Amino acid sequence: MVKGAKRNYDPKKLAAKMDTAWIDAFKPMIRELNLQIQSSITNSTDIDGKKFKRLKKSTTSIRKKRGQPKQPPLKISGKMRGTKIIQATKTKPSFEIEMTGTNKGIYYGALHNQGFTSSGMIPGKKVPARKWFGIPKEYKKGGRKYEEARRQVRDNLRRALRSAMKKIA
Repeated sequence: MVKGAKRNYDPKKLAAKMDTAWIDAFKPMIRELNLQIQSSITNSTDIDGKKFKRLKKSTTSIRKKRGQPKQPPLKISGKMRGTKIIQATKTKPSFEIEMTGTNKGIYYGALHNQGFTSSGMIPGKKVPARKWFGIPKEYKKGGRKYEEARRQVRDNLRRALRSAMKKIA
């Protein structure tokens, strides 16, 4: 710093950078979380990293009749993996990850995520929940990925604060 120089803030410049500082920090985490949600179906694991239970004989026999593979669960057409990220903006400061796979307007991934009772080939059959869509512990407050993003927000805010300062002679 030049001797005798003072620093002052340009509030407009600072405000503009503050709006996007946290959004920019969380974008990589949201992209990674989206990929993890999709890979949980590929790897047949839930949001806690546990393997899905194998399909029961009643389900595998239906799949056999349809010419579909007996195992693993949730992977017949690949549409269940479909997701869409809705980015945060200055006016709507929150990220969303949406399912895209629907059948007759129903997000069938949500049914499988929560569990449901069938009304199809075997009415009244209970289909167990397979929690593939959600936020794993490492992305929640206190988790490793969350803390990385939080540190990045802090660093982005510090950078915004430094760049908003201007020297006054």
